Amino acid sequence: MTDPKGTPDRHQDTGQRHTPAPRTRLRKGRIATLSDEPVSDCTLFDVEEGTIGITLPQNIQLPNGYLLYDEREHTVGIARTSWRTGLELGVVFNVTPMPVSYFRKHHAKALKEAQAGTPASKL
Repeated sequence: MTDPKGTPDRHQDTGQRHTPAPRTRLRKGRIATLSDEPVSDCTLFDVEEGTIGITLPQNIQLPNGYLLYDEREHTVGIARTSWRTGLELGVVFNVTPMPVSYFRKHHAKALKEAQAGTPASKL
């Protein structure tokens, strides 16, 4: 493998990394319907800019759009699944995650924006 500059990220002879491996932030999450009914707990991890990974505890069907709570960051966003492999999913946000307290006050507006297909934005 190479780094963004095209330089190999491991020493040719020893196989040791030149730089530390990126760390994955694992954290607790929760999935709920758009009406805020609980669906499942989950584990969240960072995949890439704009995408969050989810690991589910069991194989369940998720609705097209759902609320995704990040327990560590105390945020919630309206999300949809972009890819799925077994119990692991990639998620993108229809509405940018926001503090849970703010979301509670503006839930109806966020839902209308998501249902209208408006790109993720800060409310």
